[in-house]
Amino acid sequence: MIRKVMMKVMIPPISRIVSFVLKYLFPGYEKVIFVASTGRSGTGSISRLFASIDDVCSLHEPEPVIGGATMIEKNKGNEHLARKIYTNVKSNMIRLERLTGKRIYFESNHMFIKSFIEYAVEDFGNKVTVIHLYRNPVSVAKSLFDLQMIPGTERANEWYLDYKGNGNQIRIAEILDTNERFAHDFYKCLWYWYEIEARVSFWKNRYKEIRFVDFKTEDLGKYGCVKELLQELDIKYDEKKIRSNMDKKFNLKVSEKVVTLDVKEAQVMHQSFREMLKEEGYGLQKFGEE
Repeated sequence: MIRKVMMKVMIPPISRIVSFVLKYLFPGYEKVIFVASTGRSGTGSISRLFASIDDVCSLHEPEPVIGGATMIEKNKGNEHLARKIYTNVKSNMIRLERLTGKRIYFESNHMFIKSFIEYAVEDFGNKVTVIHLYRNPVSVAKSLFDLQMIPGTERANEWYLDYKGNGNQIRIAEILDTNERFAHDFYKCLWYWYEIEARVSFWKNRYKEIRFVDFKTEDLGKYGCVKELLQELDIKYDEKKIRSNMDKKFNLKVSEKVVTLDVKEAQVMHQSFREMLKEEGYGLQKFGEE
């Protein structure tokens, strides 16, 4: 209820008053952790995992998500609305969660790397840690394709980037639009995976003072890997609670998959896509799959 009310009143000058109160009169977080991900990579599962830790306020895609038209406009270079929503609403909503008594804030939201990473770092400074959660490119792209969430189409614009956006790191729109060899929509889904990885690489280089921790989706089901992650983040946890919440698949959307692409065919197309990226001068060492 508080969240719904605050969403409606977070407008200047009210938001400035709330921001002052929350920033300077309430205790802050010890850590603010965000997930950088393509989506379709276990963001729901990792949120549930962190929710089982007593001292963590763990949220999966909380409002305002900062997606949809706001994300697309930011990707075109028009960042005014994204910054306004973060400053007037999201920043305050994050701080409001401190009223739960939790010392660590955790948010798995794949809009983070697309829409508001720089605002969060400006806001929370070196308290920010980024978990780079990644799944192999063929699996992510195939999931998007099977759901017919094709980047650059109206149905996908709520959550995914447009391959024609001015803010893209990988600019191959002409190839995807005019080259018959890459006319299949699966290539747009592959582009999306590589674009997100390129953005992660960009921000890693930009924010040397911020910790980025790489973690594979497949390791969510391996206690040893989860234990190493939590130890690296210096987070105390109850082993029994962690084990009971490991690898619980979330948001699979099996019933929503309208078409399927053969895995072997997808792998062949992926290899062709990688060769094209090399030809276009995009070094593959920045992409965390290898």
